Amino acid sequence: MIRINLLPQDARKSRRGGGGGFTLDKTKVVPLVVLALVLTACTSTLMIQGARVSSAEREVAAARAETEQYKKTIALIDDMVRKEQELNRRLALVDTLDKDRFKTVRVMDEVARRVPRYMWLTSLKNVTPDRVAIDGYAFSNLVVSDLMSSLEKSEMFREVELSGVRRKVVDGQNAVNFTVTSGVDVARLERESES
Repeated sequence: MIRINLLPQDARKSRRGGGGGFTLDKTKVVPLVVLALVLTACTSTLMIQGARVSSAEREVAAARAETEQYKKTIALIDDMVRKEQELNRRLALVDTLDKDRFKTVRVMDEVARRVPRYMWLTSLKNVTPDRVAIDGYAFSNLVVSDLMSSLEKSEMFREVELSGVRRKVVDGQNAVNFTVTSGVDVARLERESES
């Protein structure tokens, strides 16, 4: 038998789809599913990144706390190093003074033996480690010359030179203010101090 469908075309379409139920349009559903997947992926990524940021912030806070502890330790170490350097500087100064103590006493003793009469000394100082300057007053240039000759005869002094002479009046007397420089045989003094 031949069947003829007399229903309007709209009704026929709905009948084919399962008796008038809900039908899915693939052109509309596929983009919605893709959009849902993209949103799910973005949300998951944001959650993972948020967890990583929180973890990194905790690590930074822990590192800062550790840094503060290290700063205190470093400050203590710096203070100890500074104190050690100061102590070493003082010990070096004491060693230098102790080493030069014998030299200074020996030089002063030798100069005292060589000073002629009618002369007085006002200072004896080291110009360099191996050179001294002697300042003083005498009543004439001849007395200064005697001091220089006497120093040259000593085995301790060498290269005795007159650095300066000035006329002065001291207590109503004419006097000569002089400066004599001389090299000192440091090696000899060191040998004497060792023996």
